[in-house]
Amino acid sequence: MEKTRFILSTGALNPLVSLNRALRSKSFDGARFFILTDANTVDLCLPTLISSVAALDECAFFELPEGEACKDIGVAQDLWLQLMDCHADRNAVIINLGGGALCDLGGFVAASYKRGIRFVNVPTTLLAMVDAAVGGKTAINVGGVKNQVGFFHSPTIICINPAFLRTLPDKELQSGLFEIIKTYAVCDAGRCNKTLDKLACDELFVDDELVCDCAMLKSTVAGEDFYDRGRRKILNFGHTLGHAIESVSLKHDDNPMSHGQAVGLGMAGAVWLSVRKTGLDRAVATDFVQRTATLFDDIDGLAAHYDEILDCMRADKKATSGTYNFVLLKDLGRPVVDVHVSESEALDALAFALGQKKTASFW
Repeated sequence: MEKTRFILSTGALNPLVSLNRALRSKSFDGARFFILTDANTVDLCLPTLISSVAALDECAFFELPEGEACKDIGVAQDLWLQLMDCHADRNAVIINLGGGALCDLGGFVAASYKRGIRFVNVPTTLLAMVDAAVGGKTAINVGGVKNQVGFFHSPTIICINPAFLRTLPDKELQSGLFEIIKTYAVCDAGRCNKTLDKLACDELFVDDELVCDCAMLKSTVAGEDFYDRGRRKILNFGHTLGHAIESVSLKHDDNPMSHGQAVGLGMAGAVWLSVRKTGLDRAVATDFVQRTATLFDDIDGLAAHYDEILDCMRADKKATSGTYNFVLLKDLGRPVVDVHVSESEALDALAFALGQKKTASFW
């Protein structure tokens, strides 16, 4: 496993200036750079990157479909062919300039092209900065199911430039905040409560310190268990239900639910199960669900697709022998992994998650 170098926003130093120095260092001698963008980042972020990182002046760039649409084997094949047409060798470096889906796809292509080339993540969304760009998980979607084929392949550099967050709509900030809450919920009760307290005052608060702190915390957990066989599993809190909800929303909704909001619903379901299966205090659970509920958009349409969501859960990588594996909580900061949940329990948790905004009493 290659050790990832983090370039963060610290004081007055622009992280993109530090990235330029890194890409001009001896370790990148002779390397050719290929930037991946989408319709949003090519207009809003690529000019800033190029103007700040002179090392990328003459590189090629490829524009991908936006969002989850890029995490497709056809898109990956097109990129392999374009890299071949450009005579990209094993010293080539892919620069992922975009959100979580683009970082996933770009890392997948880097892991597979010529049995593995280097890549650099320059995340442009909050979710990507604190989660998707960190940890070396790369994947594409198959058959409408999230992240079914992929690799563990570490980025050489992760450059987090919080200034890119000013380009984001509120929905994307909400999505990233759910992932921040998830990381703190399983790692640090104090920081989780502090974040929830801030949420009560300003539902879209974000600052450089929060972004960098959460990214480094996730990196620490992932570094202790790179191949996701032990401690790293705690980061799947909210994802068993969340990925299934997201997959169904992508299929049916004109304006699909964001990854973070789907994980938020998944956390609500997991918290409900935690009261019943791992002894989470009901008052803690109620407080958690009530304080995160302000971040949700309309979810009414998902109730028509319970069976389809359960079908997606059956295809989840964590499902085994007819049961679902959940990450639950004994308390904030005290996760329990590999908790077996029956189909009826999963259905009840899903019903709670999708109805939790509308009920006066959560239990």
